[in-house]
Amino acid sequence: MWHRTVATVLLLLRFWGDALAGFPNQINIGGLFMRSTVQEHSAFRFAVQLYNTNQNVTEKPFHLNYNVDNLESSNSFSVTHAFCSQFSRGVYAIFGFYDRRSMNTLTSFCGALHTSFITPSFPIDADVQFVIQMRPSLRGAIRSLLAYYKMPLSEERQRTRERKWSRKRRAIAQK
Repeated sequence: MWHRTVATVLLLLRFWGDALAGFPNQINIGGLFMRSTVQEHSAFRFAVQLYNTNQNVTEKPFHLNYNVDNLESSNSFSVTHAFCSQFSRGVYAIFGFYDRRSMNTLTSFCGALHTSFITPSFPIDADVQFVIQMRPSLRGAIRSLLAYYKMPLSEERQRTRERKWSRKRRAIAQK
């Protein structure tokens, strides 16, 4: 009887160790910045450093490693080369600031290779100035986290604001 209990405990400890080994304790994220955007690059490094120096283990279950590439220009060749460089390093997400010329290249690569792309400066003329393109889609997980922490859905507020704006445009166009 005692041997059976010890064997069961050892087996459960083995499964628990395998379960913990399934999630890495270090996450690689990438940053793509223009050489002229020194402030954005510094803010990115500061945010990662602030997260990594947090001593509370429940708030920081993993360590962030960041890889940053600085671009001279935003033509498609340099953006493609920088993205492939980031992807070869095994990044889970890419953070960056871009203009109209490079945005299509980045979003198509991120969509095809299932890499999340985060930018607070989406290059279109709209009220919404922050875009997160996540692959695979994590919308359900994010909404459940927001519901768990009882945070309002900012996406819904933005959508209603966009609808009002499109209604105003249509009303002006019909006149």
